[in-house]
Amino acid sequence: MIGIFSENVGWTHFVVSIIFFLSMILTMLLYSFVSWLLGSPRIGMLALVFGVSSAVIWFVKWPWHGVAIQETITSIMTSIWLFLVCIKNIE
Repeated sequence: MIGIFSENVGWTHFVVSIIFFLSMILTMLLYSFVSWLLGSPRIGMLALVFGVSSAVIWFVKWPWHGVAIQETITSIMTSIWLFLVCIKNIE
């Protein structure tokens, strides 16, 4: 929905973006807790590191304006984690 509601829409894009990135962080953190049951503790540890790192990235006061860098870093970490989860499930 971030692509549907571009930044020109204003408040709607802001809300959708927060929901999207918050859900990515929460999903990685949740996976890190259930990863032992799923048989993937290494990926779970990475999910914990990425989830906490992603959350910290959003709360640090950066010298630039905007959130494109935070969005990119969080998206890259989530993509790496999802790729590893997919590869694990193919095995």
